[in-house]
Amino acid sequence: MSNERSRLTIAAEIAGIAACVIALCVLFGLKGCGSTTSNSTQGATSITDSPSPTRPIETNSSEVSQEPSPPSAPSQESLFLADLDPVSSSYNVDKGSVDLHGRTYPQSVSLRVDKNSIPANDAEYNIGGTWKYFDATVGQRDDSPTGGRLAFQVFLDGRSVFSQELTVGQTRKVHVNAAGASRLKIKVEFTAGEYYNNYSYGAWGDARFSK
Repeated sequence: MSNERSRLTIAAEIAGIAACVIALCVLFGLKGCGSTTSNSTQGATSITDSPSPTRPIETNSSEVSQEPSPPSAPSQESLFLADLDPVSSSYNVDKGSVDLHGRTYPQSVSLRVDKNSIPANDAEYNIGGTWKYFDATVGQRDDSPTGGRLAFQVFLDGRSVFSQELTVGQTRKVHVNAAGASRLKIKVEFTAGEYYNNYSYGAWGDARFSK
């Protein structure tokens, strides 16, 4: 009977020791897991908080906008005679629109003449040797009196390059090579007619230089 009690007592003691051991293991196991979890969290926080290295921004040089260079001034390819002032003239030079045989020429030059007081009128221009051609349509203005004849002439550096007599209603095209010429002179001369008090106007319709 006593032996049986002794065995029961020993078994109870062993069971108590085992329970204590299990409790200690459980306790230390939770602390280890907590430590591990804390370390993992700190590691994750450390990884998250550490700044990532900044990558340099790559720029495609072909896409960089550059300041455009200013455009070069366009070269002047033509010039109306009416845009120039003569360096000399024997009488007034009229500029503006004229009608020749029913057609209007807005950029024109007119020289006034008559039989007595102004039998001839001319105007000379400095063209500087920069133009290749001189073109115009010549004739008496439609408001000139009927019956007179006018001679139209063009001179380059003193050399006659065009001459034509015309009455009212007649027109002629002028096209002369002016390459290298420094001076151009246009001249209108009264050549025939019976009226004395009325003026005739020799017009150079849309007279212009070109290259």
